[in-house]
Amino acid sequence: MFNKKIRLTILVVLIAASLFLCGQALVGVFDAEFYNERGFAALEKNEPAAAQRYFMMAIAVDPQWAISYNNLGVSFLQAGEPKKAQAMFSKAIIKDPALIEPRLSLGSMYIGERKFEAAANVLKQNLIRDAFHGPTLHLLSVAHLLNKDPQQAQVYAQTLLEHSEDAAILTELGSLFAQEGYANAAFPCFIKAQKVDNFYTPVYIELGKWYGNQNLFPQAISVWQDCLLVDPNNEECKGYIQQALRLMKERKKSKAQ
Repeated sequence: MFNKKIRLTILVVLIAASLFLCGQALVGVFDAEFYNERGFAALEKNEPAAAQRYFMMAIAVDPQWAISYNNLGVSFLQAGEPKKAQAMFSKAIIKDPALIEPRLSLGSMYIGERKFEAAANVLKQNLIRDAFHGPTLHLLSVAHLLNKDPQQAQVYAQTLLEHSEDAAILTELGSLFAQEGYANAAFPCFIKAQKVDNFYTPVYIELGKWYGNQNLFPQAISVWQDCLLVDPNNEECKGYIQQALRLMKERKKSKAQ
Protein backbone atom coordinates (compact mmCIF):
# COMPACT_ATOMS: atom_id res chain seq x y z
CA MET A 1 0.00 0.00 0.00
CA PHE A 2 1.04 3.61 -0.07
CA ASN A 3 3.94 4.58 2.15
CA LYS A 4 2.77 6.27 5.33
CA LYS A 5 6.24 7.01 6.65
CA ILE A 6 7.00 10.63 7.48
CA ARG A 7 10.29 11.98 8.72
CA LEU A 8 9.62 14.21 11.70
CA THR A 9 12.46 16.61 10.97
CA ILE A 10 12.49 18.28 14.34
CA LEU A 11 15.83 19.95 13.83
CA VAL A 12 14.83 21.35 10.44
CA VAL A 13 11.56 22.67 11.86
CA LEU A 14 13.46 24.13 14.76
CA ILE A 15 15.98 25.91 12.54
CA ALA A 16 13.32 27.20 10.16
CA ALA A 17 11.20 28.52 13.01
CA SER A 18 14.18 30.13 14.70
CA LEU A 19 15.33 31.71 11.44
CA PHE A 20 11.89 33.15 10.75
CA LEU A 21 11.33 34.38 14.26
CA CYS A 22 14.89 35.63 14.59
CA GLY A 23 14.15 37.87 11.64
CA GLN A 24 11.30 39.34 13.62
CA ALA A 25 13.55 40.03 16.60
CA LEU A 26 16.51 41.63 14.85
CA VAL A 27 15.90 45.26 15.61
CA GLY A 28 18.58 47.88 16.13
CA VAL A 29 21.45 45.52 16.89
CA PHE A 30 23.29 45.62 13.58
CA ASP A 31 26.50 43.87 14.63
CA ALA A 32 24.70 41.05 16.46
CA GLU A 33 22.31 40.77 13.52
CA PHE A 34 25.27 40.39 11.18
CA TYR A 35 26.73 37.54 13.22
CA ASN A 36 23.36 35.81 13.59
CA GLU A 37 22.82 35.93 9.84
CA ARG A 38 26.26 34.43 9.25
CA GLY A 39 25.52 31.79 11.85
CA PHE A 40 22.34 30.69 10.12
CA ALA A 41 24.12 30.61 6.78
CA ALA A 42 26.61 28.20 8.35
CA LEU A 43 23.80 26.05 9.76
CA GLU A 44 22.23 25.79 6.32
CA LYS A 45 25.56 24.45 5.06
CA ASN A 46 25.63 21.96 7.96
CA GLU A 47 28.64 23.69 9.50
CA PRO A 48 27.67 23.88 13.19
CA ALA A 49 31.18 24.71 14.42
CA ALA A 50 31.28 27.81 12.21
CA ALA A 51 27.75 28.70 13.29
CA GLN A 52 28.75 28.47 16.94
CA ARG A 53 31.59 30.94 16.41
CA TYR A 54 29.24 33.44 14.81
CA PHE A 55 26.57 33.10 17.49
CA MET A 56 29.19 33.48 20.21
CA MET A 57 30.32 36.68 18.49
CA ALA A 58 26.72 37.91 18.54
CA ILE A 59 26.55 37.19 22.28
CA ALA A 60 29.83 39.04 22.82
CA VAL A 61 28.39 42.09 21.04
CA ASP A 62 25.13 42.00 22.99
CA PRO A 63 25.11 39.53 25.90
CA GLN A 64 21.57 40.51 26.89
CA TRP A 65 20.00 39.61 23.55
CA ALA A 66 18.30 36.31 24.34
CA ILE A 67 17.72 35.11 20.79
CA SER A 68 21.46 34.66 20.24
CA TYR A 69 21.59 32.07 23.05
CA ASN A 70 18.70 30.21 21.42
CA ASN A 71 20.49 30.21 18.09
CA LEU A 72 23.69 28.99 19.70
CA GLY A 73 21.65 26.15 21.20
CA VAL A 74 20.40 25.26 17.72
CA SER A 75 23.98 25.00 16.51
CA PHE A 76 24.92 22.76 19.43
CA LEU A 77 21.93 20.55 18.64
CA GLN A 78 22.99 20.28 15.02
CA ALA A 79 26.44 19.27 16.25
CA GLY A 80 24.95 16.45 18.34
CA GLU A 81 25.52 18.13 21.71
CA PRO A 82 22.05 18.20 23.33
CA LYS A 83 23.27 19.01 26.85
CA LYS A 84 24.99 22.17 25.63
CA ALA A 85 21.93 22.97 23.52
CA GLN A 86 19.62 22.61 26.51
CA ALA A 87 21.85 24.89 28.58
CA MET A 88 21.67 27.60 25.90
CA PHE A 89 17.89 27.30 25.48
CA SER A 90 17.47 27.58 29.26
CA LYS A 91 19.76 30.60 29.37
CA ALA A 92 17.74 32.28 26.62
CA ILE A 93 14.58 31.75 28.69
CA ILE A 94 16.25 33.33 31.72
CA LYS A 95 17.41 36.28 29.64
CA ASP A 96 13.94 36.88 28.20
CA PRO A 97 11.11 34.85 29.78
CA ALA A 98 8.63 36.19 27.21
CA LEU A 99 10.58 34.93 24.21
CA ILE A 100 8.79 32.16 22.28
CA GLU A 101 11.74 30.62 20.43
CA PRO A 102 13.72 28.98 23.26
CA ARG A 103 10.77 26.95 24.49
CA LEU A 104 9.95 25.96 20.93
CA SER A 105 13.54 24.83 20.47
CA LEU A 106 13.64 23.00 23.80
CA GLY A 107 10.30 21.31 23.12
CA SER A 108 11.53 20.20 19.69
CA MET A 109 14.65 18.74 21.25
CA TYR A 110 12.65 16.85 23.88
CA ILE A 111 10.39 15.36 21.20
CA GLY A 112 13.46 14.19 19.33
CA GLU A 113 14.61 12.52 22.55
CA ARG A 114 11.12 11.04 23.07
CA LYS A 115 10.67 13.00 26.30
CA PHE A 116 7.11 13.83 25.37
CA GLU A 117 5.81 14.98 28.76
CA ALA A 118 8.77 17.29 29.22
CA ALA A 119 8.17 18.70 25.74
CA ALA A 120 4.50 19.34 26.46
CA ASN A 121 5.26 21.05 29.77
CA VAL A 122 7.74 23.42 28.13
CA LEU A 123 5.63 24.14 25.07
CA LYS A 124 2.45 24.90 27.03
CA GLN A 125 4.22 27.86 28.58
CA ASN A 126 4.36 29.43 25.12
CA LEU A 127 0.57 29.35 24.88
CA ILE A 128 0.37 31.65 27.89
CA ARG A 129 2.07 34.27 25.71
CA ASP A 130 0.40 33.38 22.41
CA ALA A 131 -2.54 30.99 22.58
CA PHE A 132 -2.59 30.48 18.81
CA HIS A 133 1.12 30.17 18.05
CA GLY A 134 1.21 27.73 15.13
CA PRO A 135 4.59 26.00 15.61
CA THR A 136 3.86 25.54 19.32
CA LEU A 137 0.41 24.05 18.71
CA HIS A 138 1.91 21.78 16.07
CA LEU A 139 4.61 20.43 18.37
CA LEU A 140 2.17 20.03 21.26
CA SER A 141 -0.06 17.93 19.03
CA VAL A 142 2.97 15.90 17.91
CA ALA A 143 4.15 15.36 21.49
CA HIS A 144 0.75 14.10 22.66
CA LEU A 145 0.20 11.95 19.58
CA LEU A 146 3.58 10.23 19.91
CA ASN A 147 2.91 9.82 23.64
CA LYS A 148 -0.24 7.82 22.78
CA ASP A 149 -2.66 10.57 23.79
CA PRO A 150 -4.57 11.13 20.53
CA GLN A 151 -7.47 12.91 22.20
CA GLN A 152 -5.32 15.75 23.51
CA ALA A 153 -3.34 15.76 20.26
CA GLN A 154 -6.56 16.42 18.37
CA VAL A 155 -7.49 19.24 20.73
CA TYR A 156 -4.31 21.10 19.80
CA ALA A 157 -4.72 20.11 16.16
CA GLN A 158 -8.20 21.61 16.08
CA THR A 159 -6.91 24.93 17.41
CA LEU A 160 -4.17 24.81 14.80
CA LEU A 161 -6.73 24.15 12.06
CA GLU A 162 -8.73 27.16 13.16
CA HIS A 163 -5.83 29.59 13.28
CA SER A 164 -2.87 28.39 11.21
CA GLU A 165 -2.03 29.58 7.70
CA ASP A 166 1.07 27.37 7.41
CA ALA A 167 0.59 24.66 4.79
CA ALA A 168 3.84 22.88 5.69
CA ILE A 169 2.95 22.50 9.37
CA LEU A 170 -0.59 21.37 8.57
CA THR A 171 0.64 18.82 6.03
CA GLU A 172 3.27 17.40 8.37
CA LEU A 173 0.77 17.04 11.19
CA GLY A 174 -1.77 15.40 8.90
CA SER A 175 0.88 12.96 7.70
CA LEU A 176 1.78 12.06 11.28
CA PHE A 177 -1.87 11.47 12.19
CA ALA A 178 -2.19 9.19 9.16
CA GLN A 179 1.02 7.37 10.04
CA GLU A 180 -0.18 6.77 13.58
CA GLY A 181 -3.51 5.36 12.35
CA TYR A 182 -5.80 8.35 12.86
CA ALA A 183 -7.00 8.88 9.32
CA ASN A 184 -10.05 10.93 10.30
CA ALA A 185 -7.84 13.44 12.11
CA ALA A 186 -5.41 13.61 9.20
CA PHE A 187 -7.90 14.53 6.49
CA PRO A 188 -8.89 18.02 7.78
CA CYS A 189 -5.21 18.95 8.06
CA PHE A 190 -4.66 18.19 4.38
CA ILE A 191 -7.80 20.03 3.29
CA LYS A 192 -6.86 23.13 5.27
CA ALA A 193 -3.30 23.01 3.92
CA GLN A 194 -4.64 22.93 0.36
CA LYS A 195 -6.90 25.86 1.12
CA VAL A 196 -4.02 27.84 2.57
CA ASP A 197 -1.63 27.15 -0.32
CA ASN A 198 -2.86 25.23 -3.36
CA PHE A 199 0.62 25.41 -4.91
CA TYR A 200 2.19 23.44 -2.05
CA THR A 201 2.86 20.09 -3.74
CA PRO A 202 3.60 17.97 -0.62
CA VAL A 203 -0.02 18.28 0.48
CA TYR A 204 -1.21 16.80 -2.84
CA ILE A 205 1.15 13.87 -2.36
CA GLU A 206 0.03 13.21 1.22
CA LEU A 207 -3.68 13.68 0.48
CA GLY A 208 -3.42 11.30 -2.45
CA LYS A 209 -1.72 8.74 -0.21
CA TRP A 210 -4.54 9.22 2.30
CA TYR A 211 -7.13 8.36 -0.36
CA GLY A 212 -5.02 5.47 -1.62
CA ASN A 213 -4.74 3.96 1.84
CA GLN A 214 -8.54 4.12 2.09
CA ASN A 215 -8.67 2.17 -1.21
CA LEU A 216 -10.19 5.24 -2.87
CA PHE A 217 -7.94 4.99 -5.91
CA PRO A 218 -9.86 7.22 -8.34
CA GLN A 219 -9.81 10.06 -5.80
CA ALA A 220 -6.13 9.47 -5.13
CA ILE A 221 -5.30 9.59 -8.82
CA SER A 222 -7.33 12.76 -9.25
CA VAL A 223 -5.38 14.48 -6.45
CA TRP A 224 -2.02 13.43 -7.91
CA GLN A 225 -3.13 14.62 -11.34
CA ASP A 226 -3.91 18.00 -9.78
CA CYS A 227 -0.40 17.94 -8.34
CA LEU A 228 0.98 17.54 -11.86
CA LEU A 229 -0.92 20.64 -12.93
CA VAL A 230 1.05 22.53 -10.27
CA ASP A 231 4.33 20.72 -10.94
CA PRO A 232 4.31 18.79 -14.25
CA ASN A 233 7.72 17.26 -13.51
CA ASN A 234 6.85 15.83 -10.10
CA GLU A 235 8.12 12.25 -10.37
CA GLU A 236 6.67 11.24 -7.02
CA CYS A 237 3.14 12.01 -8.16
CA LYS A 238 3.73 10.21 -11.45
CA GLY A 239 4.97 7.16 -9.58
CA TYR A 240 1.97 7.08 -7.25
CA ILE A 241 -0.44 7.37 -10.18
CA GLN A 242 1.16 4.34 -11.83
CA GLN A 243 1.05 2.45 -8.54
CA ALA A 244 -2.65 3.25 -8.06
CA LEU A 245 -3.51 2.24 -11.63
CA ARG A 246 -1.69 -1.05 -11.14
CA LEU A 247 -3.55 -1.77 -7.89
CA MET A 248 -6.88 -0.93 -9.50
CA LYS A 249 -6.12 -3.33 -12.35
CA GLU A 250 -5.08 -6.11 -9.97
CA ARG A 251 -8.20 -5.73 -7.84
CA LYS A 252 -10.45 -5.68 -10.88
CA LYS A 253 -8.80 -8.85 -12.13
CA SER A 254 -9.12 -10.48 -8.70
CA LYS A 255 -12.85 -9.73 -8.53
CA ALA A 256 -13.40 -11.17 -12.01
CA GLN A 257 -11.93 -14.55 -11.02
